[in-house]
Amino acid sequence: MGLAAGDLLTLKQDFAAAEQEFNAQLAVNAESSVVYTQIATARARQDNVEGAVQAFKDGLVALPDDQRLLLGLAGLYGDCGYRMEEQEVRLRPIEGFLTDPVSDY
Repeated sequence: MGLAAGDLLTLKQDFAAAEQEFNAQLAVNAESSVVYTQIATARARQDNVEGAVQAFKDGLVALPDDQRLLLGLAGLYGDCGYRMEEQEVRLRPIEGFLTDPVSDY
């Protein structure tokens, strides 16, 4: 169906179905920061912060130069009240982040 279907499901607040739709888009367009961001958003709306963080990190592995994904991860940390993590991500260069993309910080 596509991103539009996932967006419609998000508007209907059916975040689990939206996440499934966005995940299906990865097979079609695995190099889209929009897809990874939408997955992260759907997971966060389901109170799956760890899954949302992982979606951003997966996106950064696939798209190592994408500043939007890095800022999205920092924003998620900030929205969740993880101020130290937010500042660390904002201040850490992408190259350093990707040397250990799944570290907990």
